[in-house]
Amino acid sequence: MHLIWLILAIALLDQIIKQVVRIQMVLFQEIPVFGDVIRLKYIENPGMAFGIDPGNKLIFTLLTIAIVIGLIYYFFQIRQESLYQRIPVALILGGAIGNLIDRVFYGVWFQLDGWFHGRVVDYIDVDIPDIDFLGIYMSRWPIFNVADMAVSIGVILMIVFMNKGLKSEEPDGTNPDSNRTADPVS
Repeated sequence: MHLIWLILAIALLDQIIKQVVRIQMVLFQEIPVFGDVIRLKYIENPGMAFGIDPGNKLIFTLLTIAIVIGLIYYFFQIRQESLYQRIPVALILGGAIGNLIDRVFYGVWFQLDGWFHGRVVDYIDVDIPDIDFLGIYMSRWPIFNVADMAVSIGVILMIVFMNKGLKSEEPDGTNPDSNRTADPVS
């Protein structure tokens, strides 16, 4: 139950910051936070992560809704599992809900477009060492938001903790896999 509060806190914090950015800044305005390394830069992302255009916004938003519903279902299915499994899903879900709110309501709230045609507000701009790889050049990381951070951290934790808490244990605390003998080689 406590992780539901984490999910809601991520989505709420994300939305509060996005509204402050939208109200206090003009589109493409930059505010240095830590010199040129970290800046607030207000942009509106009509697509997916890294500004990738998904094509049809309505279909993309409906697909996102289906994914969020699937994540909610999965989250409740694993409610008895270890925190190693639940925390990453909670982070991903909180971030997905934060960005989904933008995609569903943003166009209507700000009289820009209809339902399910919104844009995600991004505002964290981070300098990175220059990268030139396979003809792709980057000098700054793509601009992101709190919801994106939560999703990214959740995915990383999911990978890191992939095998944590998944090994079955006998009631006496031993791992049944440790008593197995190797199959003879034929």
